[in-house]
Amino acid sequence: MISTAREHARLSPSSSERWLACPHSAQLDLPQSAHPTAAVGNLIHELAGNVLLGRTALDDVPEKHRDGIAMYVEHVQGNGGDYLVEHKWESMTIPEFFGYADCTVIKDNKCAVYDLKTGKWNVEAEGNTQLLSYLAIADEHHDIDEFYGVIVQPKAYKGDKVKVHEFPADEVRAHREKVEVAARSSYKGTGDHCRFCPLRIAKQCQEGADYAREMGWQ
Repeated sequence: MISTAREHARLSPSSSERWLACPHSAQLDLPQSAHPTAAVGNLIHELAGNVLLGRTALDDVPEKHRDGIAMYVEHVQGNGGDYLVEHKWESMTIPEFFGYADCTVIKDNKCAVYDLKTGKWNVEAEGNTQLLSYLAIADEHHDIDEFYGVIVQPKAYKGDKVKVHEFPADEVRAHREKVEVAARSSYKGTGDHCRFCPLRIAKQCQEGADYAREMGWQ
């Protein structure tokens, strides 16, 4: 089975939307608070990964998760090529910039990063900083000409359940430059990213606390 134990990255792709907007939030290495539904999400990701790797048959997946996992697996396998499941992508030049992509397909100088979303809140592939972060790191390790980000969201309450976006190479490389800047910065910026910021939750950011009061979060 795929291990769910992972190193915590200060500059994690999954929280990049927050620390790119507020680099200060990544200055203290506090782990992200787990959402109550995280355990279910982790189980679905583990099952999906093991089906992709041939370790679990789709028919053995609990029925309530089977259709969503089938959608994800079929899309990944439909692209062909070699795929990496739960691969740790780590930057060779930006310290603490790493993460575990759900699935990465590399074929003929093309790279597609898949993100399986288990919630209902709509997530887009275009402009997605998590996908861009993984692609930017993969670009350090492979000779890539075409970059794709794919969101598979079986329970999406609106829009397509599979969203595919091709990122221009310039956008991927410009994103990497933004990460380099953020990694050296201590700039504080408030916004919706403050809602689940570990600094605000730990009561270590006055600006985040003030913004939360303005928004009526507390």
